[in-house]
Amino acid sequence: MLLNQLGRRNLTSESVSYLRGTWYELTKQSRGGDRKSSGHFDHLKTETKLGAQFKASPKTIRRDAQFAKAVDTLSSIGGEDMKWKILNRSAGMTKKQVIALAIDARSRPVKVAKTLQGRDDQKVKPEGEPTIAHHLTLKIGSLVEVYAPDRQDVNGRLGRIQSVGERTATVWMRHIPTVTMHLYTFKHSALTVVPLENQPGLQEICDRTGRLHQLGNLDPFEIEILHLLERTTALTPTELQYLEQIEDRHKLD
Repeated sequence: MLLNQLGRRNLTSESVSYLRGTWYELTKQSRGGDRKSSGHFDHLKTETKLGAQFKASPKTIRRDAQFAKAVDTLSSIGGEDMKWKILNRSAGMTKKQVIALAIDARSRPVKVAKTLQGRDDQKVKPEGEPTIAHHLTLKIGSLVEVYAPDRQDVNGRLGRIQSVGERTATVWMRHIPTVTMHLYTFKHSALTVVPLENQPGLQEICDRTGRLHQLGNLDPFEIEILHLLERTTALTPTELQYLEQIEDRHKLD
Protein backbone atom coordinates (compact mmCIF):
# COMPACT_ATOMS: atom_id res chain seq x y z
CA MET A 1 0.00 0.00 0.00
CA LEU A 2 2.82 2.39 0.88
CA LEU A 3 4.59 1.59 -2.39
CA ASN A 4 1.43 2.40 -4.33
CA GLN A 5 1.10 5.69 -2.47
CA LEU A 6 4.71 6.59 -3.18
CA GLY A 7 4.11 5.90 -6.86
CA ARG A 8 1.51 8.66 -7.10
CA ARG A 9 2.38 11.84 -8.90
CA ASN A 10 2.31 15.33 -7.35
CA LEU A 11 2.98 14.16 -3.81
CA THR A 12 4.30 16.90 -1.54
CA SER A 13 7.77 16.36 -0.10
CA GLU A 14 6.08 16.05 3.31
CA SER A 15 3.94 13.17 2.05
CA VAL A 16 6.94 11.40 0.56
CA SER A 17 8.89 11.76 3.80
CA TYR A 18 5.94 10.54 5.86
CA LEU A 19 5.39 7.45 3.71
CA ARG A 20 9.09 6.52 3.64
CA GLY A 21 9.42 7.14 7.38
CA THR A 22 6.37 4.99 8.10
CA TRP A 23 7.79 2.25 5.86
CA TYR A 24 11.05 2.40 7.81
CA GLU A 25 9.30 2.10 11.18
CA LEU A 26 7.12 -0.81 10.03
CA THR A 27 10.11 -2.65 8.54
CA LYS A 28 12.19 -2.07 11.67
CA GLN A 29 9.42 -3.33 13.95
CA SER A 30 8.80 -6.42 11.81
CA ARG A 31 12.35 -7.61 12.44
CA GLY A 32 11.67 -8.17 16.12
CA GLY A 33 14.46 -9.94 17.98
CA ASP A 34 16.71 -8.87 20.80
CA ARG A 35 17.20 -5.13 20.35
CA LYS A 36 19.93 -5.04 23.01
CA SER A 37 22.29 -7.11 20.93
CA SER A 38 21.27 -6.76 17.29
CA GLY A 39 18.95 -3.75 17.12
CA HIS A 40 21.54 -1.19 16.02
CA PHE A 41 22.75 -3.44 13.18
CA ASP A 42 19.19 -4.19 12.08
CA HIS A 43 18.29 -0.48 12.04
CA LEU A 44 21.33 0.33 9.92
CA LYS A 45 20.50 -2.51 7.56
CA THR A 46 16.91 -1.29 7.22
CA GLU A 47 17.76 2.35 6.50
CA THR A 48 20.48 1.36 4.04
CA LYS A 49 18.13 -0.97 2.18
CA LEU A 50 15.33 1.59 1.99
CA GLY A 51 17.78 4.32 1.07
CA ALA A 52 18.96 2.28 -1.91
CA GLN A 53 15.38 1.48 -2.89
CA PHE A 54 14.30 5.13 -2.85
CA LYS A 55 17.61 6.60 -4.02
CA ALA A 56 18.10 8.46 -0.75
CA SER A 57 20.81 8.37 1.88
CA PRO A 58 20.33 6.38 5.11
CA LYS A 59 20.46 9.71 6.94
CA THR A 60 17.49 10.96 4.91
CA ILE A 61 15.54 7.81 5.74
CA ARG A 62 16.23 8.35 9.44
CA ARG A 63 15.01 11.95 9.18
CA ASP A 64 11.90 10.71 7.36
CA ALA A 65 11.21 8.35 10.25
CA GLN A 66 11.62 11.19 12.74
CA PHE A 67 9.20 13.33 10.74
CA ALA A 68 6.66 10.50 10.40
CA LYS A 69 6.65 9.91 14.16
CA ALA A 70 6.28 13.64 14.76
CA VAL A 71 3.28 13.82 12.41
CA ASP A 72 1.64 10.90 14.20
CA THR A 73 2.29 12.55 17.56
CA LEU A 74 0.64 15.79 16.49
CA SER A 75 -2.29 13.99 14.86
CA SER A 76 -2.87 12.14 18.13
CA ILE A 77 -3.26 15.55 19.78
CA GLY A 78 -4.90 17.59 17.05
CA GLY A 79 -6.89 14.86 15.30
CA GLU A 80 -6.48 12.96 12.04
CA ASP A 81 -7.26 16.09 10.01
CA MET A 82 -4.08 17.67 11.36
CA LYS A 83 -2.02 14.93 9.72
CA TRP A 84 -3.42 15.69 6.29
CA LYS A 85 -3.06 19.43 6.77
CA ILE A 86 0.62 18.94 7.57
CA LEU A 87 1.15 16.65 4.59
CA ASN A 88 -0.65 18.90 2.11
CA ARG A 89 1.03 22.00 3.61
CA SER A 90 -2.20 23.76 4.57
CA ALA A 91 -1.07 23.74 8.22
CA GLY A 92 1.71 26.14 7.26
CA MET A 93 4.47 24.24 9.07
CA THR A 94 7.86 23.12 7.79
CA LYS A 95 9.22 19.66 8.61
CA LYS A 96 11.56 21.14 11.19
CA GLN A 97 8.69 22.93 12.89
CA VAL A 98 6.59 19.75 12.97
CA ILE A 99 9.44 17.82 14.62
CA ALA A 100 10.13 20.61 17.11
CA LEU A 101 6.45 20.85 18.06
CA ALA A 102 6.24 17.07 18.56
CA ILE A 103 9.26 17.19 20.87
CA ASP A 104 7.62 20.04 22.79
CA ALA A 105 4.47 17.92 23.13
CA ARG A 106 6.29 15.51 25.47
CA SER A 107 6.53 18.10 28.23
CA ARG A 108 3.84 20.63 27.25
CA PRO A 109 0.98 18.79 25.53
CA VAL A 110 -1.63 21.39 26.50
CA LYS A 111 0.37 24.22 24.96
CA VAL A 112 0.94 22.21 21.79
CA ALA A 113 -2.78 21.39 21.60
CA LYS A 114 -3.57 25.12 21.71
CA THR A 115 -0.98 25.80 19.02
CA LEU A 116 -2.52 23.15 16.78
CA GLN A 117 -5.97 24.56 17.46
CA GLY A 118 -4.73 27.91 16.26
CA ARG A 119 -3.43 26.30 13.08
CA ASP A 120 -6.70 24.45 12.64
CA ASP A 121 -8.68 27.68 12.91
CA GLN A 122 -6.78 29.26 10.04
CA LYS A 123 -8.86 29.73 6.91
CA VAL A 124 -8.38 26.90 4.43
CA LYS A 125 -9.61 27.02 0.84
CA PRO A 126 -12.87 25.07 0.48
CA GLU A 127 -12.59 21.88 -1.51
CA GLY A 128 -13.25 22.58 -5.16
CA GLU A 129 -12.03 26.18 -5.03
CA PRO A 130 -9.20 26.65 -7.54
CA THR A 131 -5.78 26.60 -5.91
CA ILE A 132 -2.91 28.81 -6.98
CA ALA A 133 -0.46 27.00 -9.25
CA HIS A 134 2.64 26.10 -7.31
CA HIS A 135 5.00 28.06 -9.55
CA LEU A 136 2.93 31.23 -9.00
CA THR A 137 3.72 31.13 -5.28
CA LEU A 138 7.44 31.26 -6.10
CA LYS A 139 8.48 34.90 -6.24
CA ILE A 140 11.86 36.56 -6.66
CA GLY A 141 13.34 37.04 -3.20
CA SER A 142 11.00 34.49 -1.57
CA LEU A 143 12.40 32.27 1.15
CA VAL A 144 12.13 28.58 0.23
CA GLU A 145 13.03 25.22 1.73
CA VAL A 146 14.72 22.81 -0.66
CA TYR A 147 13.77 19.14 -0.94
CA ALA A 148 16.54 17.31 -2.79
CA PRO A 149 17.20 14.00 -0.97
CA ASP A 150 19.88 12.99 -3.46
CA ARG A 151 21.88 16.16 -2.72
CA GLN A 152 22.86 16.27 0.92
CA ASP A 153 24.66 19.61 0.51
CA VAL A 154 21.36 21.41 -0.10
CA ASN A 155 18.56 19.08 1.08
CA GLY A 156 16.42 20.60 3.82
CA ARG A 157 18.19 23.96 3.68
CA LEU A 158 16.74 27.42 3.09
CA GLY A 159 17.45 29.66 0.11
CA ARG A 160 16.26 32.84 -1.60
CA ILE A 161 14.77 32.75 -5.10
CA GLN A 162 16.74 34.63 -7.78
CA SER A 163 14.51 33.85 -10.77
CA VAL A 164 11.52 31.69 -11.69
CA GLY A 165 11.15 29.86 -15.01
CA GLU A 166 8.40 27.72 -16.47
CA ARG A 167 9.56 24.52 -14.76
CA THR A 168 12.56 25.48 -12.64
CA ALA A 169 13.72 28.25 -10.36
CA THR A 170 17.22 29.46 -9.49
CA VAL A 171 17.92 29.82 -5.79
CA TRP A 172 20.68 31.61 -3.89
CA MET A 173 22.19 29.35 -1.21
CA ARG A 174 25.38 29.65 0.78
CA HIS A 175 28.09 27.19 -0.22
CA ILE A 176 29.12 25.98 3.24
CA PRO A 177 32.79 25.06 2.51
CA THR A 178 33.56 28.53 1.10
CA VAL A 179 30.82 30.57 2.87
CA THR A 180 30.05 32.21 -0.49
CA MET A 181 26.67 32.53 -2.19
CA HIS A 182 26.04 30.17 -5.13
CA LEU A 183 23.13 29.82 -7.54
CA TYR A 184 21.39 26.45 -7.74
CA THR A 185 18.61 25.34 -10.08
CA PHE A 186 15.68 23.25 -8.81
CA LYS A 187 12.36 22.04 -10.16
CA HIS A 188 9.37 23.90 -8.76
CA SER A 189 8.21 20.76 -6.96
CA ALA A 190 11.44 20.70 -4.92
CA LEU A 191 10.75 24.11 -3.38
CA THR A 192 8.42 25.02 -0.55
CA VAL A 193 7.79 28.67 0.28
CA VAL A 194 8.54 29.47 3.93
CA PRO A 195 6.74 32.52 5.39
CA LEU A 196 9.18 35.16 6.61
CA GLU A 197 7.30 35.42 9.90
CA ASN A 198 8.56 31.90 10.64
CA GLN A 199 12.13 33.23 10.48
CA PRO A 200 12.25 36.31 12.77
CA GLY A 201 16.01 36.81 12.27
CA LEU A 202 15.65 37.02 8.50
CA GLN A 203 12.51 39.13 8.81
CA GLU A 204 14.51 41.69 10.79
CA ILE A 205 17.24 41.83 8.13
CA CYS A 206 14.63 42.29 5.38
CA ASP A 207 13.01 45.10 7.36
CA ARG A 208 16.37 46.83 7.82
CA THR A 209 17.36 46.60 4.14
CA GLY A 210 13.84 47.71 3.19
CA ARG A 211 14.14 50.88 5.30
CA LEU A 212 17.45 51.70 3.63
CA HIS A 213 15.99 51.27 0.14
CA GLN A 214 13.16 53.64 1.06
CA LEU A 215 15.61 56.45 1.77
CA GLY A 216 16.20 56.92 -1.95
CA ASN A 217 19.63 58.52 -1.49
CA LEU A 218 21.92 55.48 -1.40
CA ASP A 219 25.03 55.53 -3.55
CA PRO A 220 25.56 52.75 -6.17
CA PHE A 221 28.02 50.88 -3.93
CA GLU A 222 25.55 50.79 -1.04
CA ILE A 223 22.76 49.59 -3.30
CA GLU A 224 24.96 46.78 -4.61
CA ILE A 225 25.85 45.74 -1.04
CA LEU A 226 22.16 45.59 -0.09
CA HIS A 227 21.40 43.47 -3.15
CA LEU A 228 24.12 41.05 -2.08
CA LEU A 229 22.77 40.88 1.47
CA GLU A 230 19.26 40.17 0.16
CA ARG A 231 20.46 36.89 -1.31
CA THR A 232 21.20 35.35 2.07
CA THR A 233 19.09 33.60 4.70
CA ALA A 234 21.47 34.60 7.52
CA LEU A 235 24.23 37.19 7.62
CA THR A 236 27.84 36.42 8.44
CA PRO A 237 29.55 38.78 10.96
CA THR A 238 31.24 40.61 8.06
CA GLU A 239 27.96 41.02 6.16
CA LEU A 240 26.25 42.29 9.32
CA GLN A 241 29.06 44.81 9.75
CA TYR A 242 28.51 46.13 6.21
CA LEU A 243 24.80 46.58 6.94
CA GLU A 244 25.51 48.42 10.19
CA GLN A 245 27.98 50.74 8.46
CA ILE A 246 25.39 51.76 5.87
CA GLU A 247 22.81 52.32 8.62
CA ASP A 248 25.30 54.44 10.61
CA ARG A 249 26.10 56.55 7.56
CA HIS A 250 22.41 57.34 7.09
CA LYS A 251 21.79 57.64 10.85
CA LEU A 252 19.31 54.77 11.07
CA ASP A 253 18.90 53.06 14.46
